[in-house]
Parts: sequence; C-alpha cells; structure tokens
Amino acid sequence: MLRRTASAALAALATFVPTSLVPTSLVHGSGRGPAPVTVARVEVPVPRWPSPFEGMLGISSGNIVVGAQSASGCRVALVRPARLQLVSERSAPCEDPLVSGQRAVPVESVEPAGSSVGEVRIAVLDPETGSFRLGPVVMRYGNISDGRPEWTYGAGDLWLYDVGTGGGAVGPHLPAEVLRISASTGAVLGRASMPTLTRIILAADADGLWFSPSLETGWLPGHPPDLLYFVPLGGTHPVVVQAGPPTRSGGTSVAYANWIVAAGHRAWVDVEVGRRAGSSVIETFPTPESAPRKVAEAPGSPRPSSIGLGPADVPPVLELPGVGLVALVPGWLGTAGAVGNGARSETLVRLDPATGESTRIASFSTVPDGIVEADAVIGGALYVLTAAGEPAALTLYRISPSSAGSG
Repeated sequence: MLRRTASAALAALATFVPTSLVPTSLVHGSGRGPAPVTVARVEVPVPRWPSPFEGMLGISSGNIVVGAQSASGCRVALVRPARLQLVSERSAPCEDPLVSGQRAVPVESVEPAGSSVGEVRIAVLDPETGSFRLGPVVMRYGNISDGRPEWTYGAGDLWLYDVGTGGGAVGPHLPAEVLRISASTGAVLGRASMPTLTRIILAADADGLWFSPSLETGWLPGHPPDLLYFVPLGGTHPVVVQAGPPTRSGGTSVAYANWIVAAGHRAWVDVEVGRRAGSSVIETFPTPESAPRKVAEAPGSPRPSSIGLGPADVPPVLELPGVGLVALVPGWLGTAGAVGNGARSETLVRLDPATGESTRIASFSTVPDGIVEADAVIGGALYVLTAAGEPAALTLYRISPSSAGSG
C-alpha cells in the first residue's frame, strides 16, 4: 500500500538508460508439487534516486509498472513483459495512479499541516490520455499513527478501510468503516460499518472483503475482536466467519491472522490462536459461509510487519497460478533496514494448505545486497523488485511457471 500525499514534490526528469535482459538458470523444485519455474531479470536504473524509498509494482496498457516514492518525489518506469525491456523512465506526480500501476488509488492529504483530521480522495487514471483526475473527498480519518487508512484490491474493486476515531479525543467522531470503490472509475459502490480495529489484515475476492486482526491490532476496551470477518458485496456490515477465543481472566487469548490470500471464490487464512510462538494454522475457506475445509500446522509461516504503514503491509503470501500459495524467503521483512544489509539471494517457497509444509520452488541471486521493495503476481508470473546501493539501483525479477513460458 502506497501512501500518496498531495504535497509530494516532483523529481527532475531523468535520461532514458537502455538495459538488457539477464537470464538466470532454471531451478527445479524437489519432490512432488507444481512444475518448475524460470527466472529472468532486468535492471531498472533510476538516476540520482535517493534511498530509502517505497517500491510498487503494477500493470498499465500491457506494460509492467515499476513505481518508486521518496521524500523527493515519485518516479515511474514501464517495462515490456515479453523480453523485460525498459520502455521509459521518468518522474511523475505522486498522486498519479500510474506510479502504482493501478487505475484508481487513494490519495491522503492533511490540510492545514498538522491538522488532527485527514481526507482521502480517489485519483483515477485515463489510460487513453495518460492523464488523471482527483475526485471528491470520500473518507475522513484521524491523523494519528494507528488511524491511517488501509486498502486492498480484488476482483475489480478497491476496498478502503479506516478505524475512525472511536469517539476519542482526536478531532470529531469519525466512524470505523470500509468503502467499496470501483478500481476503474473511482466511484463509491458501497459503504459498510466496521468494528473499531487498528492495523488489520485485508484481502478481497469476487465475493467481498475478508479481514482479521493482526498481531499489531488494537481495539476499544471491552470489545475484543473475533478472529475472521467478511463483508459481502452490497453488505452494510461484516459477518463473523470465525469467532475469537474466550476471554481469559485479566485479558484476551491470542487470536490473529498472519496473512490472508483471497482469489476467485476461495480464501486461505494463516491464524494463530493461543499457540506457541512460530506455529500457526492454515485454514481454507471454499466460501465465506463454510467452515474451514482443511486445517494444517504451518511452522514458521511468513508474517508481515508494521501493518497499515506503507509497503510493510504488502501481503507476505501470494497466489501464483500454476504453482499455488507462494512466499519469498527472506522477503521484505528479512531484508528491511539500511541498504547494504539486504540478502544476497531469495528463495521462493510454496506453502501447501493441506499439510502446512513449505517446498523450495526457485532461488535467485540478488547480488549486490538486495532489499525486496515489492512483489506482485501479474499476468500469471511473480514479479519481484529489489533495490541496492546509494543512489538506489533497481532490479526487476520475473518468476514464471515453465509451462507458461516468458511471453
């Protein structure tokens, strides 16, 4: 999730730098499982770009979008996916949806500076002209660290959530709510009341919005959350899919999700309910109304960090068609920190929701030390963006099931 602020400065135009495709070796997974995958990469230079920054991946007009935002402004590069050829690279307004490869994005602003209340508008890109427009205010939020809006995309919708102010001392009373917004037009399609929960896990599919408390979630005194909720399309409030554990004397049992993956009409949820540290359970939900079909122990399951704060709430687990549920190790969390402290390689693992086991699918070098800035499944392939050096040099990796080819 990219924080877009209306006051972000523009960076200077950069000179186009041609690049070439650098293929890496094919790595086969061991034992049973999906077909092998291929790995390819391309360097995406961003001249004089300072670190740290937030990296984004998306797609626009058939091109892969590599976006970056720092205190100095935003840049965007377009890469042709067939041969990973750099098409263009330039500065862009940080409000431009193209920076994140989306048609519609939330734009936060706080005016005047230091105000206790912020506003959210939706910026919408016109793919034919390349221009964008900023729509009216659709949400107001408390300008505090735990009150920032969160959002996710799924099945053509943008779901925008904010915890509200809970009747607290910050400005006016603002409700906890989620908006369903068209990801192509920016129109508000629905609005639902929500429980007052900070820093939740969000995932959307063709049926609606799944959400759960995270390890960092806070709630109003006397109102502990349930474990898993769902907001159906057209719904005005969430339904409880899975209740939380009973309240213990002097507190509440541990109950939260590490990650949720939702696609089509199915969701997978990795939950921890009073279990020992580092051990969780993967649950599969064929429909929001069903009980979990499969329950499997998942030791060492990936976890996000600083949920609700910029790129740190990027889902640690994704669904890669033809492969299944996948995660990068060490991934974003394992490479976060100062440039130069990143990993020299990344491993893609497949998580089996039936057994909870992890299987190595592919490994690729990220020398020099690479910080994972973003990863996303686009067009049936997994794209991974890493950064290294001062100023930052970007590298884009494509990991594809072999049967799909490279295009």
